[in-house]
Amino acid sequence: MTDGDKKDFQKIIKTSLTGFWDDVLEPAFDQVEERFNEVDGRFDGVDKRFNDVEERLDGVEKELNHVGSKTDSIDRRLAEETTYRDKLEKRVVRVENKLGLPHHS
Repeated sequence: MTDGDKKDFQKIIKTSLTGFWDDVLEPAFDQVEERFNEVDGRFDGVDKRFNDVEERLDGVEKELNHVGSKTDSIDRRLAEETTYRDKLEKRVVRVENKLGLPHHS
């Protein structure tokens, strides 16, 4: 094979490979890239939805903490009232005993 033949062969190979790239590979890669962009867009949408859900859950958690603190406050007040009522009942029993009255429970 002469140098001219080699150069001609190289041109044929280069033209063939360039044509294969232009006609087959590049469009295929473009389609793959387009598909990845579509999927990436979907993931962005899913990510936004998760962020929205997370924000809502944070709000629910804050409300739950608020309700919990209110419940704790009510429990403390109830315990205080129960203690106070028990003391009053004991005083009433003592007064009834002193006065000789029958006990009412």
